[in-house]
Amino acid sequence: MPEYFIVVPKSLNLEQRLLKFPPNFNYSKDFFYYYIAGIIRESVKKHTNENTEINSVINQFIPRSSVIMQGIFRKSKNHVDYLYEDFFGEGRLLHRKNYEPGQCFSYRLPEYYWGDGELEIIKITENTLVRNIKKNNKPTIHNMVDKRFKFLRGYFNLKLFEIDSQAALKDLYAEYKVSGNYKKYLSNVLKVVDFKNGHFPFYHRPNTDGRLHTAITSFPKVCRKHLKYDNEPLAEVDLSASIPFFLSYILNLTVKEAQPMIYYIHRYITITYYPFIC
Repeated sequence: MPEYFIVVPKSLNLEQRLLKFPPNFNYSKDFFYYYIAGIIRESVKKHTNENTEINSVINQFIPRSSVIMQGIFRKSKNHVDYLYEDFFGEGRLLHRKNYEPGQCFSYRLPEYYWGDGELEIIKITENTLVRNIKKNNKPTIHNMVDKRFKFLRGYFNLKLFEIDSQAALKDLYAEYKVSGNYKKYLSNVLKVVDFKNGHFPFYHRPNTDGRLHTAITSFPKVCRKHLKYDNEPLAEVDLSASIPFFLSYILNLTVKEAQPMIYYIHRYITITYYPFIC
């Protein structure tokens, strides 16, 4: 069965609303969740200030193209109108900013549905919807990464990765309650759900650290202990402290002397550290 994971606020009372005010059309609960999750994701992308309160994150309207939504789900208009409808005693699930020339309808989630801001992961399984979502959300790989580091992608079998997402979200929320950095909390939760969806990006930053970054190296540190590969926990080994030593030693050697030393260092690292890295 196909599946796709999204993030919504824990205090969202969608199922209660559907029972109390059933739509007058054949609805998809999965699409309701997907649409709301999309607004949350775009809110994180638009808000650039990391040190922010919850109200600052959600008090912005996110443009949503009806053409794109209909390409993902044919009956999207009825669903969006239902989310905007103001039911007595329940209010609206979404606030809307009207259409303007050059600007499509924009939506935001009311702050009273966020509570204290805790998020949860929801699994959607509707076959056609999941297939269309994945078709429209394929991870892109930068040309430089594809040309220079394509061989590395073969070492990752995404089907062998596992994550205890519930434990990861619990740790992220505990971290947020201490730091108060809601933007970071939102961003890290989305990294967890992207990992569950098999999005494994590769980044190369030649103008900064020059390193190749993956979904693991950019994964929240507090959550890395919840990752497994081939049913084995991942272990982190940091060799950065040894780099200045080896570099200074090699630079003090002549080119002729350096060759055997480089070979020796390579052999030493391979024999000593390879079992721990794997």
